[in-house]
Amino acid sequence: MLSGRADEALPWVERSLKAAEVLKAPTTAVAAAALRAEIVGTPRPPAAAVGAGGVCDVLLLRAYAAAGDAGAREELRRATDSLAMPGLMMRI
Repeated sequence: MLSGRADEALPWVERSLKAAEVLKAPTTAVAAAALRAEIVGTPRPPAAAVGAGGVCDVLLLRAYAAAGDAGAREELRRATDSLAMPGLMMRI
């Protein structure tokens, strides 16, 4: 995603999503769904949280920001600053 090679990432993201469902790992499933939504644009990921507290929340914000949600973009900027993850603003 960050390197601009989303087409190469998609099969791995889809595998992660399936594995998360099989393993009943909801936060991993949400993170994978957010990445998939960013890559393909649909379907929309679960609702993004205000005040992101971790990687899963930041990935949701990133998916919404990539889809053009200005509020999510601003919240993503705050979250990446507070969580020391500035690289997640790349290509947004």
